[in-house]
Amino acid sequence: MTVTTSLKLPDDLKNTIAKVAAFEGKTAHALMVDTLQSAMEDALLRQQFYANGEAAFQHTLRTNAVYGGD
Repeated sequence: MTVTTSLKLPDDLKNTIAKVAAFEGKTAHALMVDTLQSAMEDALLRQQFYANGEAAFQHTLRTNAVYGGD
């Protein structure tokens, strides 16, 4: 399912999107959807990375298990 969302863009950004979209052979809409999808995938990976780091830190605090770096 798709929903319509209105987004107000500064003129400079809108012009840049139009230029990049034309260069890539896409519509401005397709470029924005692809860019947002990619950014959200990156954000989710980053969130998981932080969550994994925090879980490892909490595990270290609970168990006091640390390993030498030699």
